[in-house]
Amino acid sequence: MALSKREEKEIQILNSAEKLFASKGYENTKMEDIAEALNISKGLVYFYYNSKENLYMAITYKGMQKMNDLFYSIHYDTQSDSGYDATTKLIEAYVDFLGENPFYLELFLNYTRLVRSSNQKTNQLTEAMKSSIYFRKIKDIHNIPITIFQEEILRGQKDHSIDNQVSPNLLYMTIWSIILGFSQLRSAASQNNRMTMYKIDITEWKKYTLKIVKNTLLSKIDKD
Repeated sequence: MALSKREEKEIQILNSAEKLFASKGYENTKMEDIAEALNISKGLVYFYYNSKENLYMAITYKGMQKMNDLFYSIHYDTQSDSGYDATTKLIEAYVDFLGENPFYLELFLNYTRLVRSSNQKTNQLTEAMKSSIYFRKIKDIHNIPITIFQEEILRGQKDHSIDNQVSPNLLYMTIWSIILGFSQLRSAASQNNRMTMYKIDITEWKKYTLKIVKNTLLSKIDKD
């Protein structure tokens, strides 16, 4: 089905804002910059996205949708595989997705930080962000990756392809923390330099990180 002119314009504005936020930073990007990049009026940008915060949340939602669609695809394509094989395919896809989309990693972490700060004195979640329809949409889908991973881990424990018997939630969080640490440090490395500041080859580091994660699944650890 062809997109309407309104949908096309929304996507154009969203993509332009994503590029500018990624290159200049959220704080350094103005709505005027987004309008200028598309050769449209600032008023038109506000017509489609009534605030910069709403636009920022829309981009975060877009990133989460893309990641969730990837996970759903793998989840349903691997139903005939063992739980271990399905889980490792999810892990490899997760690492690759974050590597190919470092700005989305930044958005996901910032969303988590904003939500956590809302219950603290250092609340950084503005009313404009909370009132964004995309903020509500993100809340509806941000736990989908956790659910999919846990289902596959549990399936692997039941079919005995995953030896580690700690709770799927604890196992997922352990794997997630390893992947997150690797992905954050990798994104900090120069895109034109395959070596990190510690002179470690990123490709070899990735292979070793994946090996550690897979070995974690195969470790014979019982529930407490």
